[in-house]
Amino acid sequence: MIATGFRVWGKIDGVKFDQVFSSVSEWKAERKMIEQQASVNVQGMASVEVAA
Repeated sequence: MIATGFRVWGKIDGVKFDQVFSSVSEWKAERKMIEQQASVNVQGMASVEVAA
Protein backbone atom coordinates (compact mmCIF):
# COMPACT_ATOMS: atom_id res chain seq x y z
CA MET A 1 0.00 0.00 0.00
CA ILE A 2 1.23 3.49 -0.86
CA ALA A 3 0.39 6.48 1.36
CA THR A 4 1.30 10.14 1.12
CA GLY A 5 3.59 11.92 3.52
CA PHE A 6 5.12 15.34 3.98
CA ARG A 7 8.93 15.50 3.62
CA VAL A 8 10.82 18.35 5.27
CA TRP A 9 14.56 18.95 5.05
CA GLY A 10 16.89 21.58 6.38
CA LYS A 11 18.97 22.21 9.49
CA ILE A 12 18.27 22.18 13.21
CA ASP A 13 20.97 24.15 15.05
CA GLY A 14 23.22 23.71 12.02
CA VAL A 15 22.75 19.89 11.83
CA LYS A 16 21.12 18.53 8.66
CA PHE A 17 17.78 16.78 8.97
CA ASP A 18 15.52 15.07 6.44
CA GLN A 19 12.29 13.57 7.76
CA VAL A 20 8.91 12.43 6.45
CA PHE A 21 5.82 13.30 8.50
CA SER A 22 2.35 11.85 8.03
CA SER A 23 0.83 15.33 7.57
CA VAL A 24 1.56 19.04 7.51
CA SER A 25 -0.12 19.40 10.91
CA GLU A 26 2.24 16.77 12.38
CA TRP A 27 5.21 18.78 11.04
CA LYS A 28 3.82 22.04 12.46
CA ALA A 29 3.43 20.48 15.92
CA GLU A 30 6.95 19.00 15.78
CA ARG A 31 8.45 22.30 14.60
CA LYS A 32 6.70 24.20 17.40
CA MET A 33 8.30 21.87 19.98
CA ILE A 34 11.74 22.00 18.34
CA GLU A 35 11.74 25.80 18.11
CA GLN A 36 11.38 26.06 21.89
CA GLN A 37 14.94 24.70 22.18
CA ALA A 38 16.66 25.08 18.82
CA SER A 39 16.90 27.11 15.63
CA VAL A 40 15.13 25.57 12.62
CA ASN A 41 16.12 26.46 9.04
CA VAL A 42 13.81 24.71 6.56
CA GLN A 43 15.38 24.37 3.11
CA GLY A 44 12.55 22.47 1.44
CA MET A 45 9.19 20.72 1.76
CA ALA A 46 7.37 18.32 -0.54
CA SER A 47 4.49 15.87 -0.64
CA VAL A 48 5.85 12.35 -1.13
CA GLU A 49 4.57 8.80 -1.53
CA VAL A 50 5.67 6.36 1.17
CA ALA A 51 5.20 2.62 1.58
CA ALA A 52 2.73 1.99 4.37
